[in-house]
Amino acid sequence: MLIAGAVFLGLLADEWRENRQQLELARGALERFRTEVAANKLAVAGVQEYHEKFQTQVNAFLGAEGPKTLGAFFARVDFKGVRAPNFEHTALDLALTTGSLGYIDPELAYEISRTYTAQSRLERLHDGFREQVLSPTTFATPDGTAFAIAIAAYLGEVRSDEPRLIEHYATLSAALDKALGGAPQQTGN
Repeated sequence: MLIAGAVFLGLLADEWRENRQQLELARGALERFRTEVAANKLAVAGVQEYHEKFQTQVNAFLGAEGPKTLGAFFARVDFKGVRAPNFEHTALDLALTTGSLGYIDPELAYEISRTYTAQSRLERLHDGFREQVLSPTTFATPDGTAFAIAIAAYLGEVRSDEPRLIEHYATLSAALDKALGGAPQQTGN
């Protein structure tokens, strides 16, 4: 009886230790997600104004009278690249690698996945645009109409996706704050 009791207590202690480790893994993952989501939200917010201005200029170029050459495009449009935000996704990669995502509340894990999926869509849109449109063949002829139309279509998608992604970040940030017991403490300098 004494041996059976000792084995039972040992199993309970082992289960308690394992549950504690899982909670620590989940909490660490949630903290990393919170930091990363805040950085990614700032990255998107940092390019929204440029994309809005850029779209307005491209649409004005397409609607203007006169030649639609690449030279005219670059003279009328303040083109400084597509300015795709650089997204961090290390927290998700680490959570998947360590299995800590499995220790997070399923609804919160779903919101994390949903947000990173929306972010991934925007990344694929940026990558595809750069690969297809900003190739050497795009600039092989002086006509800039096709180039401007492609940029206008791309910016239409981007400008539609960015506010939705910001909303995803806000929803996920609130859920992460709730799961972690409140917003992160601000440190004063």
